[in-house]
Amino acid sequence: MGRTVRRRESAAISGPAPKSRDGAGGSDPNSSADEPGTARGQHVLVFTGTYEHAIDAKHRLAVPAEVRAMLADEARPDGAIHLFVTLGEDQALCLYTEAGFARRADELDRSELAAEQLLAYERLMFSLARRVEMDKQGRVRLPDNLLKMTGLEGDVVLIGVKDHLEIRDRRKWQAYVNQTLAARPDMLMNPRRLMRRGGTEGRQER
Repeated sequence: MGRTVRRRESAAISGPAPKSRDGAGGSDPNSSADEPGTARGQHVLVFTGTYEHAIDAKHRLAVPAEVRAMLADEARPDGAIHLFVTLGEDQALCLYTEAGFARRADELDRSELAAEQLLAYERLMFSLARRVEMDKQGRVRLPDNLLKMTGLEGDVVLIGVKDHLEIRDRRKWQAYVNQTLAARPDMLMNPRRLMRRGGTEGRQER
């Protein structure tokens, strides 16, 4: 039950931290760190791909080998890998690395949302978040309360969403993909074309 059923795409890549303001790699000489919440020199993980998995009877989910390889850089001195799992949108669970979770907290500190709206979100996100440790077989045990809240069980997908991973019901996810692409065929417009269009519109407005 806990093993991978079928892999659809590769799952995670890593890249260098964002360039400094002068366009060169590394840290901004006027800054004390490369990026808020990111250790100096640390790479930022970018998660991609869709993996079909199953949550087993003990509420464990196997993490794909490609993702485990990337997470090895996040391991503690004793080799342990810890992740944060919390409630996501539309009955999903979100998985963050420890560094990624710290970055998200930092981003919230700099958010321009109204104070009450931000506080309401933070109360839910952080109160429901749990730290979980990956076992030697590359599995994480998902909290019972979060599984009950999402209704997740059995066949699921693990998808990469840039700075985190999401666990979703497999059938619902595939239906969402099909419906979204049918209703919004321009959803995956080439970013260069989109940026060019924005620039052209901006010039016309002037």
